[in-house]
Amino acid sequence: MRAYIAICFLSPLLILNCGCSIFITSQGKHLDVVLAPTATRQSVERELGAPVASQTYDHPARLSDIPEIRSLPRIKQPNDLTVLAGGYEDYRYKGIIYDLGAQQTAGMVVAMTFGLGELWAFPESLRYTASERKKEHFFRVWYSPTGRCVAYLWRPAEGQQKQVNP
Repeated sequence: MRAYIAICFLSPLLILNCGCSIFITSQGKHLDVVLAPTATRQSVERELGAPVASQTYDHPARLSDIPEIRSLPRIKQPNDLTVLAGGYEDYRYKGIIYDLGAQQTAGMVVAMTFGLGELWAFPESLRYTASERKKEHFFRVWYSPTGRCVAYLWRPAEGQQKQVNP
């Protein structure tokens, strides 16, 4: 009987506790929005800050002719390598980059344990978000001659390793 009473009192608490870790891990810049093909120089600068370096090509170059893009694994290359790039700008951004894997991990832990996993996922999501907030990221964004984003390269700034999802 005592176990039944304890379950009756604890069940609503677990249900009310669900979702906080998922919300916390959903924070950050969504690169698919910030660096979408419709993004302009002004919109990227508004999101990532002022560029730290820029290069304008004398003649627009095809993406397939740019060594940095050509050396990327095929899955990370832009779909259309025949697009012309008029130049690029380098950005440094310090903050959180949205990570779908971290959000899905928190969601799966909570769902598969019927809410009990939130007791672990909530402090872990706080730790993960706090550590990601301190990281600096390097972006090289190529723009078309009309100023639209056509490709980008993203990596952690020098001296930092990209953390694998916990």
